[in-house]
Amino acid sequence: GPDVLGNSYSCNTAEGCSAHTLQAALENLRAAGIFVVGTAGNNGGACGSIVDPPGLEDAVITVGSVDSQRLMAGSSGRGPVTVDGSNRIKPDLIAPGVSIWSSHTGSTFMSMSGTSMAVPHLAGSAALLWSAFPALKGNVDQTEALLKTTAKKITTSQICGGISPELIPNPVFGYGLIDVQAAYEAWIRADHTLYLPFILQLIF
Repeated sequence: GPDVLGNSYSCNTAEGCSAHTLQAALENLRAAGIFVVGTAGNNGGACGSIVDPPGLEDAVITVGSVDSQRLMAGSSGRGPVTVDGSNRIKPDLIAPGVSIWSSHTGSTFMSMSGTSMAVPHLAGSAALLWSAFPALKGNVDQTEALLKTTAKKITTSQICGGISPELIPNPVFGYGLIDVQAAYEAWIRADHTLYLPFILQLIF
């Protein structure tokens, strides 16, 4: 199976879905060691606008969209998740998603915006970390925690769900803007076993 899944779709009531239609499948994917990224959706900037699976699920690492000035895209969904009564804080992280140069149909490229453009940044970050650190591969919990703790923290003036806009995470920016270099450096500092093969080579 794949190591990482980047999901840029929703599953709404018009398609026969309810809030947790995909819950079991997504939890099984995570249990199998697959890093599943989902969009916060493009339902607008109101609080509680993350309403469709897979992005509302706890098993999914949900990403919102910001522009080059780190301002939240007006279309990017906000938490908390109220559609299922959980009041879960989403998104988990944010990534660039405004005016992103991307491939398009007909072997062309064009500038595109939306949480669909943010997903590859987060999915790619996980793939890079797992490529650099094979021991981390398949450990979704630890990878998610690493990306969250090293994200660039951003507070907001938008109060959602009665949650203080100064808190991290918050229902607008989550834990903040992904910083894969910071995550890479943090893992090196934390995991000294990375240097063991080099040390053994020097000894023997």
